[in-house]
Amino acid sequence: KHSVVSTGCFELSGKDWSLIAMDSCLRLAQSTDDLGVVTFLKDFAKQNAASGCDCMVNITDSDAFYVKNMVMTAVPPEEMPLTVRWQLKDELPFPSENGYAVNWRILHNFTDEDGGNKNDILAVAVQKEAIDRYLSLVTQGGLNPRRVTVGVYNYEDLIARLPEDLPPSFALLDV
Repeated sequence: KHSVVSTGCFELSGKDWSLIAMDSCLRLAQSTDDLGVVTFLKDFAKQNAASGCDCMVNITDSDAFYVKNMVMTAVPPEEMPLTVRWQLKDELPFPSENGYAVNWRILHNFTDEDGGNKNDILAVAVQKEAIDRYLSLVTQGGLNPRRVTVGVYNYEDLIARLPEDLPPSFALLDV
């Protein structure tokens, strides 16, 4: 299985983003080319003066995560993590005992025909092992991962949820 590693350096000026540099390389089968990915990231960071730069990591390896669209009774925000995890636990295509992270988006809130408050949710579970591996590659590549997301949320997640204290220049990684 091959994939492409893409990187981009962006700069924020006021509310406008500018793409400073972008590059990509072919990644061989999952674990066989980690050194190549690390070398690519180091070279990219060096060429673009981004060593030690904060970055966002987008995990696109579909074997590492599970996505489900579901309708649930609306619950208080503090109950969402456990509620979503419980809803997904029996459907995961990977062993849950190895650990996984859960994230979700409320796509739509509505009242059903019985008057119940419902949420249409896009939920994602990601293997902890995959997250750790991607973070390790990025860190070895000389960058500082600040957030991890998955392809289903695409770049909207990376850009919409930027921390307010983000420096004016940062790297966006699609590993």
